[in-house]
Amino acid sequence: MRFRVLKQTAKGNLVLEADGKEPVERRTKLYSGGKEAAVIFDTIASVDKPLYLAQKKSEGDLIGKTLSTREAR
Repeated sequence: MRFRVLKQTAKGNLVLEADGKEPVERRTKLYSGGKEAAVIFDTIASVDKPLYLAQKKSEGDLIGKTLSTREAR
């Protein structure tokens, strides 16, 4: 599953939009470029598509980037 980073909160957490409607478990690790980039810790909305909060685990700007639940091989 893929997630698009919509914004970063004042506390440094990421607001993510999923590419599908199926629910995602808390503590799901997300990767960017083969490295762990974030960990989902909460669902904050679920109208058309769920929005998730994730704790950022990597340096650099992730806004607008796509993160994946699968580690690059």
